[in-house]
Formats: sequence, structure tokens, C-alpha cells
Amino acid sequence: MNTLVAEQESLRISPAISRTVLQHSCRFCSAPLDTFSNPLFEVATQRIVPACEKCASRFSRNDGRPFKLIPRETRALENFQMPDVSWQAFNLSAGVTFVFYSTAATALLSVCKMAAMTVESTVPREVWKAIVEANPALEEMRPDVEGFLIVHALDFKEYYIAPIDVCYNLVKPNAVPAARETEALIPA
Repeated sequence: MNTLVAEQESLRISPAISRTVLQHSCRFCSAPLDTFSNPLFEVATQRIVPACEKCASRFSRNDGRPFKLIPRETRALENFQMPDVSWQAFNLSAGVTFVFYSTAATALLSVCKMAAMTVESTVPREVWKAIVEANPALEEMRPDVEGFLIVHALDFKEYYIAPIDVCYNLVKPNAVPAARETEALIPA
């Protein structure tokens, strides 16, 4: 299990779930922060770190620097095509899963909630290639900072490209996103 999964409880706060972060300060200049609106992803440690707007703006290009600015927008993928065979290739049951490219691991990883734990596994390249060919919007997904979010229940399936902190928040063992409750957790 990577560092990001192990440390999600202490560092990950989705603006959709909690708009206010108490007693946090910018990692770079120590300015006090009352919101977690400019999270950065530290590539080497795979951790989410808080930053003030001024310091976060230095990393807006995501060009190989040690930190990447996590985008705040979530994009619904309308008319998304993912046959059950592809879902089964992830070797997962119904629920919430996300897939992202980890530069540190140099691999495409899937993360899901199973029982009382978060499970991470590598996505087979041929499965991912087939999904992307059917859904070119996935080519726009930014490594490390965005995830392909899959909400899969018996009566519906929804797909998004979402900020990595939102993705991790939805698969935390204590999260309870069932059916349409995810709409409240995913920022518009």
C-alpha cells in the first residue's frame, strides 16, 4: 500500500465534505489557512499538502516539479462506455473505485473501498487501453492529481474525472457514499 493511502486520514480533506480546515498552515510560507482550497500533491511522497494561494500558484504548470496543484473541478463523463467485462477485469465488486496514473509508481493504479479498508492494485494496461479507446475523454486526465472515479451500483453507474483528494475521500473506509449520495460529495 502506498504512502498516500496510509496517510489519507491525516492529510486528505475534500472541500465537498469539509470546507474549513482548522489550524492548518501553508507548507511553504507557514501562512495560516482557513480553507483547504489550494491542495498540492507531493510527487515523491504521494501526499496531499496544504498551500496558500500565492505559494500554490508557483506549481500551477504541473511540469515535473516536486509538487503539483490539484485541480478543483469535477467533470461528469456523460455517455460513458464501460462494459461489465471491463469492470470485472478490475477484480472489484460494486461500489466506489477510482483509477489514476501514479508517476512515483510509474503505474496506473485502482483504489477502492472493500469492507473496512482501502485496497490498491495495478490496472492491466490492455484493460485501460480498451476503456480509453472507447472513451477518449480519459486521455485528458492529469497524472497524480486527477482520478477516473467510478460509482457502480446495481441500478446505476456514474463516471467522473475528479480531483485526487475527492477520489480518496470517497473510498475512505469510513465514507458512506451509497447510490445518489455521491452527488453531495462531488463538487459541481
